[in-house]
Amino acid sequence: MKMNKFQKLCSNALIATALMLCVGGFASCLDSDDVGDAYYTFTGMTVTKFLEDNPGIFGEFYKALDTTGVDDLLSTYGTFTVFAPTNDAMKAYYADSNVTSMEEFLADKTYGDSARFNALKQMVFFQLISTKTYMESEFPESGRFDHKNMMDRYISITYRNETGQLEIIVNGSSKIVLKDQDVHNGVVHGVDRVLVPSNFMLPEFIKTDSRYSMFAEALYWTGLSELLLRERDETYKQTNKDYPDERLYNYTAFVEPNEVYEAAGITSVSGENGDYEHSMLAYAKKVYDPLYPQYAHLTDVTDRNHPLNRFIAYHLLDYWIWEGGFMYKVGSYDYVYWPESQKGEGVVEYLFPMAENTMIEVKEELDREIYDIVPVFNKKPDGSCVRWVKQVAMGDMATATNGIMHEIDNILVFDQEVQNEVFTKRLRIDVFSTLPEMMNVNLRPQSSSAAANKDVKYPAGFFENLQYKDATVVENRKFNGGSVQYQGGSFYISGNFDFTQKLPALPEGTWEFRVGTKLRTDIPYIVQIYVDGLPNGIPLDLTKRAEHPDIGAIMDYTYADEYGYTGANGDKAKMYREEILKGKPNENDKDLRNRGWMKAPDSFHSVGGDAGGTARDDIGSMRSILGRYDFGPGINHTLRIKSVGTMGTGTHPFVYDYLEFMPTSMLEGEDIY
Repeated sequence: MKMNKFQKLCSNALIATALMLCVGGFASCLDSDDVGDAYYTFTGMTVTKFLEDNPGIFGEFYKALDTTGVDDLLSTYGTFTVFAPTNDAMKAYYADSNVTSMEEFLADKTYGDSARFNALKQMVFFQLISTKTYMESEFPESGRFDHKNMMDRYISITYRNETGQLEIIVNGSSKIVLKDQDVHNGVVHGVDRVLVPSNFMLPEFIKTDSRYSMFAEALYWTGLSELLLRERDETYKQTNKDYPDERLYNYTAFVEPNEVYEAAGITSVSGENGDYEHSMLAYAKKVYDPLYPQYAHLTDVTDRNHPLNRFIAYHLLDYWIWEGGFMYKVGSYDYVYWPESQKGEGVVEYLFPMAENTMIEVKEELDREIYDIVPVFNKKPDGSCVRWVKQVAMGDMATATNGIMHEIDNILVFDQEVQNEVFTKRLRIDVFSTLPEMMNVNLRPQSSSAAANKDVKYPAGFFENLQYKDATVVENRKFNGGSVQYQGGSFYISGNFDFTQKLPALPEGTWEFRVGTKLRTDIPYIVQIYVDGLPNGIPLDLTKRAEHPDIGAIMDYTYADEYGYTGANGDKAKMYREEILKGKPNENDKDLRNRGWMKAPDSFHSVGGDAGGTARDDIGSMRSILGRYDFGPGINHTLRIKSVGTMGTGTHPFVYDYLEFMPTSMLEGEDIY
C-alpha cells in the first residue's frame, strides 16, 4: 500500500539526506548492494556502459547481457527502463537452479544448451521495458505500467511501509534498492530480486502453495477453475487507432488460508473425512440455502447456483486488482489520511464477483501495527470486516500469467447479515467499476494511468455489461484537471446513441434510482431513459443548465452571498454549508427533488481541485432521479439511455458518470454527501 502524504514527506527527507552523503562521488554510493535511495544523473552514458562500469553492483547482470548479446541493444539509442538485478539477486537466481554461477547455469545439460541460453535471454528481456523511460516520479500509483516489457508481460509497482520507510516493490517481490539512474538511452533501477515470469494460470498458481489447499480443492471441485484460464480475446482486432490495443481476460482471487477455515471449524472441503458438519460444503449451505431455498436441493457442485459454487465464485473477480489498486480516489477526499475533512462515509469502492448478483464493498483503514493503509471488505457498523493481508507471491513469481491472488484474514461471504448491514444504505457506484474490461486494459482513469494520457474510444461489443451498436460512440477522455467527475472519469457518449447497462445487484427492497450526469447548454441531446425495458417518464432534456427555471438550482455560494461570506465561490459555499446547512439539504434541494433532480454530492471535488469547491458547487453536475424501483436478488436489471432528439448547435457529448441507489426508507434523513 502506498504511504500517506506525511509518511512520504518523511521518506523524501531521508532520500535528501542520502543525496547529501553521496556528494563526494558516485562510486562511493555503489560500494555494495545496500545502496539505499542514492541518486545520480548521467550524461552521455548508455545503459550497457553504466552496468559495465559498476561491476560491484551489476557485474553479474552485465555478464548476462554480454553473453546473450542484449548488451548491443542497450548500447543503442532508445527509451529503455531497466530493472537491473544486483549481484546478490543474480546469485539467488542461479541458486534456484542449484548452481552458483552463470557458467554453471549454461553448462547444465538437463534441458540442452539452447534451452538454457534461451531461458537466460528471456530472463534478461523480462527486466526490460523498451518503449518508455519510467523515472520513479512516473511510476503508477499502484498496479501495472502502461507499457509491457520485452516478454510481452506487464510489470507492476506497489508500495510498502514495513521498515518505517517507503519501499517500492516491483512485481510483488523485488525491492528497488537504487532508483532513477538516468542514462543517455533510458533509466536503470536496481532491484534485489530477479523479475521472473510466471507460467501458471491463476488456478495453478493458487494450487502451488499448501497453505491455500482447501480453497484450491474447492476451486477445482466446483469447476470454477475452468473459468479462469483465458488471457486475451484473440478475435479482437484494433480497427481504429483510438480503440484499445487489445481486449484482455484477467482475474483476481481472494483466498483464505487453511488456518482461517480451521479457526471457523472447517476441517475439509466436502466432508470426505466423515465429518460433514465441519466441511466447507456444509458451511456454504448454511449461508446460501436460506437466501436461495429454490436451489437447496442441488447436489452438482459445478452448477452455478449450488451454494458451494456460489461461495467460491464470490471470491473471484473477472478483472485484475493489484496490491494498492483497490481504490480510485481521483477527485475524492482522502478520509483515512485527513479525517478532519470527512464528509459522509468517505471513499468507497464496489467490486463485482463472479457469483451472480453479488457485490463486495471496499474501504480503507489505517493498520496501526504496520502503520500503513490497507483495504477492508464488507465492513459492518460494529467494525467487523474481512481484511486484506497481502498479495501472494510464489517464490519469485508475483502473479499468475492471467491473474492475481490476495490473502484475506476472514471468511468472505455475501450472507443476509452482510446484505442488511453493509449494503442497505446509499450506494454510489462509478460506471467504470461495473465494467471489468476497464481494469483489464488499465484504462480506468487514475492520474498516472494510461487513461490519464489519451482519449480512448470503445468499439461495439467491447464490453459485456454495456451493450450498444456502431452508431453509438463511447469514449473516456484523458486526465483533465478541473473537471468534475466521480472517481476521476466519465464516459462521453455521442452519435445517435442507444446503450443498455446491466445494473449492479442490490439487496431486496425498494430503491430510489439516480444517474449522475451533466447539464450544459452545449449538450444538444434529449434522451429517453428505460429501466428494465420500460420507459422512465417523458424524455429528459439535457440542454438546460441547472439554474434554468425548469430545473431551478440555486447554488450554495448564492445563498452565502446573503450571509455576507466573501471569497471564491467554492470557499463561500463551503462556509455556508459548514455553518448553516451542516450536511443537511436546504429548501432549494427539496424543490429540485420535486422536479426530479438533485445537486451533485458534496463528498468529492473536481479532478486536481482542492477542498474549497465540491461537486455540489458545480452548476453543470447533477443527479437525475429516475424514480423508485423494487430491486432484488436473482434478477438482472437494466438501464437503457437512448438519444431521441437534439436541440440547438451544441456539440458536447452526453456524460455518463455514476449510478446511485438509495433505500426509500432512508430518504427522509438523507444528507448532501
